[in-house]
Amino acid sequence: MTGWSMGGYLSNHSGCLRDDLRAVGPHSGGAHDLNACKGKRKPVILFHFNPDGLIDYSCGVKARDGWVKRNGCKMDDPEVTAVKGGKCEYYKGCPSDGQVAFCTFDLPPNHATDFLAGHAWSGGTVQQYSIAETESAAELGWSFFKKYAW
Repeated sequence: MTGWSMGGYLSNHSGCLRDDLRAVGPHSGGAHDLNACKGKRKPVILFHFNPDGLIDYSCGVKARDGWVKRNGCKMDDPEVTAVKGGKCEYYKGCPSDGQVAFCTFDLPPNHATDFLAGHAWSGGTVQQYSIAETESAAELGWSFFKKYAW
């Protein structure tokens, strides 16, 4: 399951509560307290722009921290992969059914004055709601799901 903005919150929350979801990929969202999760751990890839004019970057960090802890990964020294306009951090020590990745993107200068600058989908084509100059979150998420959820 994936979602953007409030859909990012929903995918985090649903991933916490529903065992039938194999993986989640929230974009530009945050998370509720994951200590109350009844479901099993699962692979999670999170996406966030820094800055985000609506849902602060710290919300993405809090969601990442919650999943890293819940899934039993190590927070320190993640494996960092450069992507177009940003980076993805893959946390080490995760169990085979609980990989966590956090992909963050810098705001291109030509988007600095956009309404709610940085609150957008990474790599999309709809100008108002996405930033094409960054790696495609859809492609990153699908690659992650194929590798870790099946």
